[in-house]
Amino acid sequence: MGTRTNLQPLALSGAAVATLAVLGIACAAEPEPDPREVYRAALAAGRLRHPESPLLLPESVDLPPATAPAPLAETARQAPPQRPRCSLAVATDARDAMGDLVERGFAAACPEVDAEFVAVGAREALEGLMVGRADAVLFAGQLTPQDQHAGLRGVPFGTELWAVAMASDSPVHSLSRDLLRQVLTGELVDWRQLGFELGPIAVVAPAHQPTAARAARALVPGDRFASNSLRVGDLELVARQLRREPGAIAVVRVPAQGPGLGTGVRLLAIDRVPPTPAAFASGAYPYGVSLQLVTTGPAAGAAQRWIGFASSPEGRELLGHALALP
Repeated sequence: MGTRTNLQPLALSGAAVATLAVLGIACAAEPEPDPREVYRAALAAGRLRHPESPLLLPESVDLPPATAPAPLAETARQAPPQRPRCSLAVATDARDAMGDLVERGFAAACPEVDAEFVAVGAREALEGLMVGRADAVLFAGQLTPQDQHAGLRGVPFGTELWAVAMASDSPVHSLSRDLLRQVLTGELVDWRQLGFELGPIAVVAPAHQPTAARAARALVPGDRFASNSLRVGDLELVARQLRREPGAIAVVRVPAQGPGLGTGVRLLAIDRVPPTPAAFASGAYPYGVSLQLVTTGPAAGAAQRWIGFASSPEGRELLGHALALP
C-alpha cells in the first residue's frame, strides 16, 4: 500500500509559478489536467517551498446535490384575509339602557365584522361621527335640526318606555301629567289629597342609580323622585310591594319581552293614554326615550345590517328585553 503524503499549506515560488504556466501552455491542446495532480507533481520535483502566507488547496470539496428551485407560485405565502372592521360609539344613556345587548345584537347581525364599541357622552359621540372617528352612533334621544343639517341620519331601534304601576284593585286608573309629577317628586304625600282613601303615597323607584336618573329625566324632567322613595331593583319585589301596600306607586320600564310585573299589578294611563310604543310614537304618551342608530347619510354596510337585524323576529326577541318595540 502506498504512503499518502499529507499536504501542508504552501506558497508558490516564482519558479514554480513559471513551471505551472509552461505546463498550462503545453497542455492547452490536451484535456485540462486536474490541478491537484499538477500540484503533487510540483511538490515531488521540489519546485515548491513553504510560504510565509500559506495558500490552501484542499484535496476535495463535497457539495450538496443541487436541487431545482421551487416555482414562485409555491413559495409565495398568501396573506390571511382581513376581517372587516367597524367603530361604533355608544352614547352613555344608550349603553345604560341596553347593557350587553349592544354587543350581542351587533354580533348576531354582523358575525364576520370586528367591532370596536366606545362609550362616550351623547354630544361627543355625534361630534366624533361627524369628523370620522366612528362609523355609527347608538344614541338615546332626538337629533337636533343642526345635527340633521350636518348630514346625520337616525333610524329608530326601539324605545326605552317608562310608566307607573299600582295594584290591580287600586281605584286610581289614570293621572294627569301635572299630578304625576307632584306624586313622584313628593309634593303630594297622601292619596286623600286626590280624593282616594289609600293612605300615604309610597313612591317605589329603581335602585340602580343610572336607571333611576334616566327614569327621572323621562318622567319628571329637571326634577328628582321623592327623597323618601323606596328603592327596589327586582321586578318581583316591586310587584310584591304594590300588592302589599295600597298607596304604593312604582316607576317601571316597559319592555317588549322578559319578565313583567305579574298578576295583581297594572300600568296607569297618563291623561287617559296607556303607555304603549304606538302612543309614544304618535306623541300622545310622552314618557320615553327613542334609541336610534345614527350615521352620516343613509346607513350602509354593517350599520344597515344591524338595523335590519333589529326589525327581524330574532332581533326583536333579543332587543325586546330592554326596549319597547313598535
